[in-house]
Amino acid sequence: MNVRTALVLLALALATIFALVCVLLSRGRAPGACPQQPPAQEDPDGGQSLVFADLTPAELAQVVRYLQGHLGLRLVDAARAKPSDNCIASVELQVPAKAEVLRFLDGAGARPRREALAVLYFGEQADPNVTEYVVGPLPTPVYHRDVTVRRYGGKVPYHRRPTLAAEYRQLAGFLKSQVFPAAPSFMHQVMEYDGGSLAALTAAPRGFQSGDRITWFALFQNVSGFFVHPVGLEVLVDHSSLDISRWAVSRVFYNGRYYRDMVQLESAYVQGRISVEKVRRAPRDGDFSSMKPRAPSAALFPLQYEPQGPRYSVRNNHVLYQAWSFAFGMSVSRGLRLFDIRHKGERVAYEISIQEAMSVYGSNCPGGMSTRYMDGSFGIGHYTSPLVRGVDCPYLATYLDVHFLAHSQVPQVSKGAICIFEQNLGSPLRRHYSNLQSLYYGGLVNSALVLRSIATVGNYDYVWDFLFYQNGAIEGKVQATGYASSSFFYGDGLQYGNRVWEHTLGTIHTHFINYKVDLDVGGRSGSSITAYHYSGKPQCSGELPPARPHLQRRRPLQQLQPGEVPGHGLAALGVSETRSCETQGEECAASAQDQRLRLHRSEGKGSSSDCCGVRGCAAAIVTARNRRDAGSLPATEARNVTQFPHGGDAHLPALLPDPEPRLLQNALEKGCVKAQTHSPAREGSPFPAAGLHCSTATMEHLPHGLLGSSSEAGVGPTGEKGEDGKGTDMDRTPSVALVERRCRLAWGHTGQEYGSFLTVALSVWDSFCLRMTSSGVGLGWLNGDRSVLLVTLQPLLFLGQQLQALPLACGCCQGFGAFTPTDGKGIKSLVCRRGVYSGCCSQTLCTGSALGEMSPKLPYVLLAGAAVVIFALSCVLMSRGRRSPSCESQPRTEEDTGSTSQSLVFADLTPAELAQVVRYLQGHLGLRLVDAARAKPSDNCIASVELQVPAKVEVLRFLDGAGARPRREALAVLYFGEQADPNVTEYVVGPLPTPAYHRDVTVRRYGGKVPYHRRPMLAREYEQVGAFLKTVAFAAAPTFLKEVLEYDSTNVAFQSAAPHGFQSGDRKSWFALFQNVSGFFVHPVGLEVLVDHSSLDISRWAVSRVFYNGQYYRDMVQLESAYVQGRISVEKVRRAPRDGDFSSMKPRAPSAALFPLQYEPQGPRYSVRDNHVLYQAWSFAFGMSVSRGLRLFDIRHKGERVAYEISIQEAMSVYGSNCPGGMSTRYMDGSFGIGRYTSPLVRGVDCPYSATYIDTHSLSETLRPSKRKASLCIFEQNLGSPLRRHYSNLQSLYYGGLVNSALVLRSIATVGSHDYVWDFVFYQNGAIEGKVQATGYTSSSFLHGDGLRYGNRVWDHTLGTIRTHFINYKVDLDVGGVKNSLVAHDMAFEMVRAPWSPEQQIERPRLTKKVLDTEDQAAFRLQAKMPRYIYFAANSKNKWGHQRGYRIQVTSSAGDHVPEASSMERAISWARYQLAVTRRKEEEPTSTSIYNQNDPWTPTVAFADFINNETITNEDLVAWITAGFLHIPHSEDIPNTVTVGNSVGFLLRPYNYYDLDPSIYSHDGVFFTSEQDFTACEVNPVACLPQTASCLPNFPPFTYDGFQNMSRL
Repeated sequence: MNVRTALVLLALALATIFALVCVLLSRGRAPGACPQQPPAQEDPDGGQSLVFADLTPAELAQVVRYLQGHLGLRLVDAARAKPSDNCIASVELQVPAKAEVLRFLDGAGARPRREALAVLYFGEQADPNVTEYVVGPLPTPVYHRDVTVRRYGGKVPYHRRPTLAAEYRQLAGFLKSQVFPAAPSFMHQVMEYDGGSLAALTAAPRGFQSGDRITWFALFQNVSGFFVHPVGLEVLVDHSSLDISRWAVSRVFYNGRYYRDMVQLESAYVQGRISVEKVRRAPRDGDFSSMKPRAPSAALFPLQYEPQGPRYSVRNNHVLYQAWSFAFGMSVSRGLRLFDIRHKGERVAYEISIQEAMSVYGSNCPGGMSTRYMDGSFGIGHYTSPLVRGVDCPYLATYLDVHFLAHSQVPQVSKGAICIFEQNLGSPLRRHYSNLQSLYYGGLVNSALVLRSIATVGNYDYVWDFLFYQNGAIEGKVQATGYASSSFFYGDGLQYGNRVWEHTLGTIHTHFINYKVDLDVGGRSGSSITAYHYSGKPQCSGELPPARPHLQRRRPLQQLQPGEVPGHGLAALGVSETRSCETQGEECAASAQDQRLRLHRSEGKGSSSDCCGVRGCAAAIVTARNRRDAGSLPATEARNVTQFPHGGDAHLPALLPDPEPRLLQNALEKGCVKAQTHSPAREGSPFPAAGLHCSTATMEHLPHGLLGSSSEAGVGPTGEKGEDGKGTDMDRTPSVALVERRCRLAWGHTGQEYGSFLTVALSVWDSFCLRMTSSGVGLGWLNGDRSVLLVTLQPLLFLGQQLQALPLACGCCQGFGAFTPTDGKGIKSLVCRRGVYSGCCSQTLCTGSALGEMSPKLPYVLLAGAAVVIFALSCVLMSRGRRSPSCESQPRTEEDTGSTSQSLVFADLTPAELAQVVRYLQGHLGLRLVDAARAKPSDNCIASVELQVPAKVEVLRFLDGAGARPRREALAVLYFGEQADPNVTEYVVGPLPTPAYHRDVTVRRYGGKVPYHRRPMLAREYEQVGAFLKTVAFAAAPTFLKEVLEYDSTNVAFQSAAPHGFQSGDRKSWFALFQNVSGFFVHPVGLEVLVDHSSLDISRWAVSRVFYNGQYYRDMVQLESAYVQGRISVEKVRRAPRDGDFSSMKPRAPSAALFPLQYEPQGPRYSVRDNHVLYQAWSFAFGMSVSRGLRLFDIRHKGERVAYEISIQEAMSVYGSNCPGGMSTRYMDGSFGIGRYTSPLVRGVDCPYSATYIDTHSLSETLRPSKRKASLCIFEQNLGSPLRRHYSNLQSLYYGGLVNSALVLRSIATVGSHDYVWDFVFYQNGAIEGKVQATGYTSSSFLHGDGLRYGNRVWDHTLGTIRTHFINYKVDLDVGGVKNSLVAHDMAFEMVRAPWSPEQQIERPRLTKKVLDTEDQAAFRLQAKMPRYIYFAANSKNKWGHQRGYRIQVTSSAGDHVPEASSMERAISWARYQLAVTRRKEEEPTSTSIYNQNDPWTPTVAFADFINNETITNEDLVAWITAGFLHIPHSEDIPNTVTVGNSVGFLLRPYNYYDLDPSIYSHDGVFFTSEQDFTACEVNPVACLPQTASCLPNFPPFTYDGFQNMSRL
């Protein structure tokens, strides 16, 4: 074969290679990283928010320089200042006057001057004082003015100054050098003091009267978490003198005794007159106080990501999210503050800011009893800590640095101290499942923007959050974590807290949080404050009920200023950031400690359009951080990124010393890359630039760090460690590749050679790599283990550029010579081993170009190489087509201990079992049973069948291994209308699955037969009433209906009131008429009809009254007559379209970028088998009652049962209105069926998309079992905040935290207009939360007359009516066994004389304890004060002698209960009590009955009878918990009500149940110290999320069960 033929074949081979590469590029690619979508709206701020922006470092420095030069006084750096010096304590933004700011913001005034507020300590003056100056204008100040007198009414005395960090150091030095040496024997022998083994914690305030500066310092072992390691020694230091040499000890306290000074203590010790309590010396990590996880990391917790990028934008200090915009800043003392908060462009608040966090402590030690911390004095903003990414905030949050100047004259930065993110809260913001009239579903996922900072002030970490919801609501909340306060445990210490370790008393204390909220609602002026109050006073009018709630409006005589509102809890997260340098003209410079990188615009030929035919190209350069300057950081850190707006060449000058490795990554930004590199270690020209057109405009890093770096500092292969802890070879010979969705060109160097990699991402993990060096080209395939090299060849024409041909034909150095892998991580870096072939690889042996003098063998060698390449690419192509790895489940670390099969004792009846019960009853009762779906009131039928839960004692014998499995039985409710004495009967049928007996349990359960009029209405009866109205009632008023209501027999819907009358035996129901459109509940037409349907003969039903537009009529005939004669006031309602118009839940905006989603990188960490759930240390069984809804059984934590049953009991609402249907309504939803109306859940809205969805089966009002698909969901939710955390900036330096990830079990019941979201949440610290969120449509009446007394007008003729919501739960706790007692702990202030200064008095919080012996003592009325710590106590004790317990904490904002004088109050008497604890009895299984709704005047079950003053000490107890809220509908309830602010429930929390927090054994814990590499996976598992969490979520197809029309009217 001649050379020409070889060249032709070579050309064909190259064409084949090109085609194969193109196929590879278009096939089997992994989806790229989530692209960022632009916000749906443009930011209109235009830089206005900068008026609120914190001072920049340059501005802070300018203020310091100005003050140093213009005050005429010597200013000492506060970091070194003595009390007698002058110094600058702090500098921060002086926010301009509001009027001035508003004129500017609203376009009527100039930009206010930018000024600083400087706080100065003047100790070096005849009259020492604190002075505040306003300095301006910035950035170049020329004036200052003293504002102290104007702000405070006079000078600030010097003793009031907050203590500087320098003064604390001086006090520590005083203790160490002057105090401790006075008691050498005591300190050495008792304290084992070695000069560094003790830490001091200060009390505050400092004395008893103005002018005092006398401070107690409590001593602790200087270990991790020293706050809970008291040693019993406390020293009172008088440091009021400005002369440090005059500081003195005023008192000493040790183990309950006071001494004059350390000399006296030493003398008493030497003489043996002291009671010594030696504390075991703790290891450096603190032992029990260490936040190191006690369990190894395992499967990852759920993570949140944004499929289409963030939906918010942050520019400077301005945030834009959906309809929200606001500015933010950070005050040194107050912390986070927001300004100019707008929704839909309109300002709703001028300022929302934190003001203070205050704690009052109690103890029998002097330091604790005298402490009232006001954290603003220490500096909430000053102590804002860096946030740890993935724990303090979601990993993908936006992290912002905070610059401040405090306690130093040098500006400081707290990196990543603020985070902003959108959080998917895992539940609907609003939803409605319509199973009445029109059938539809509408919902909106509850996704909100969160702005967060975390301040670590001493032992406490405060997580400050501001949340912005899509419905226009703002929430400000704080959650406290960190270490508990403690004192040395001695004497009567248990009066002031609980013992938490051997010598540690956890001391009682309160937390108070104060906010400033400056609302500007509808403008700055003209606003007033209106108080709405709910009243349930009796009002009688004709046949109306004796009591109805109404609305009271209280208006002040004068305008009120915006108040200060206390906050409540939440938590936070954070991490390091990538610093961007700022472009100045055409040059961008970035400094990285001792190295400097400068990028220049290329002046060579070729513009951005020349680059690749598109404009807007960009380049990015990332340099490696110098290892010798990195300290504890890894060798490589992403430091500086510069983007060039118009492309051009990027040059790396000779600024990087050799052989220190340096990294240049040149990547595509907007369509192309054009780059050159220059190596100072080589002579000659740089490699030719390579142009490559790419199809993506986003810069993305390969998740696993393939030969590149991450945007986080220190993440990347060059920072990885080998198993021996030393750097790998990769540290010495780094190679670089940066992967995009399609391609990216990167430059790197290996050894002393520069080369480039063309790396093409075909999946998240696999990459195709062409390596081009001066010695040849390598074609590599880097798959899952990142380690496969396929072939090498040389030389090659690459992208039209000629390469220097090197020693291909050089005798002993054919090909590349010998190549070896050089890194320890599996990535193959190829290096020529010149030592093997001495000299033969030198360029001098063989020179020329690829198109110059060519060896005759060259075409054949190239052809052979091309064949190999084709073969390799073909193999690769055949192996492609697979997706990137999807998130797979990991093997569970927990084992199910066999309780799965045991839990079946609580399992709902299967369809087969339900069918068997029906067949048995049909064949064994001797009565004709009609299908309830077709039954008349005079028929016999089966109303419902469900599981009959066995007796508790029988179940426990079985569960605990001492008894047989209880018989499986069913509870059947039957209506017997075809009898001489119609009644409702309940049968227990069993054993299942083959029933052989039935027994009537009605009399045993209720004390007698259940009268027939009490029966809940069947759906069939509603249909019959509807038919009666249409065919009988409406026929009597044809003219009125046609002309006023435009009635056509299909355009009206009915809603029934309940209960049905005024006395026992009544069955008269008001039916309100609405337009039959989507969301008909808010379309009243003004007509209501009272139907008497008490007769079992439908033909005898009659109309008792008619109401229209404020007037009552005897019947429809009278209404028709009045209308025809013109004696009626007609208010014609505009006919609404079928979709309801304003009530439609159709989105008013097109879909845009997706909301954040959560996924499980390594699969679910819980398991569901039958009705048994296993999660972390939790296990429980679940079931669904037809009437009560969701219920849990046998709830265990760490294998020990903590509760036998937790279940919903009732949801009740009391309505107010001036229309008869509304005013007579008291819905008890259990009667309708909370479980029966449990609706199918919509994936991704009602529950997270990847949740586990479970079907439920029931038999209700039919003879056939029915299945509701996906009516339960179970999922683990990352709540986006830490469960616990502490950032230690005192003594030892470390961070410890645990992300708050919890398991949620959910169902949603749609009962009429309301949708109740029922949740049970299981936390990793052993807490259980039961909560309900209310959404759906608001209740409404026709607006007429004095309607505004009973609600708010929400549309033309629609009155949103006031109502209360009450929710009742049953909580059967078994804490440490079945027998428990109820104990109440609370606090009270006691006035005592200070033991060290008897002439002074001190108010000291102390712990109050009471055992509640009887049911009467344990019944807490709704509005009564209840002990804040109330718990079930076990007979066993924990390690520290406390009764093990579980605390009940109720979250409620309930309205008033129906007056007890009401004739129907006993039927809902459970709502009298926020908490009632009774002895458990099998004959008291529920707090109410389904029969109470229709006969509340003679209740079948009256909860008040449960409370009969029986003893409850050491008994099996049940807690009945009532939570609720008042709802006054408003215009924002249209189209329907949101869940925000409408959530109530309870928490069950361990209280001395464990010896320490059980969450410390979680696999999710994070801990690292200042001495550790926090980017190393073995130290910090969260640091590896870019690798371990880069799988693709496996989302199943969307399915939905559909609808069932429950009305058919």
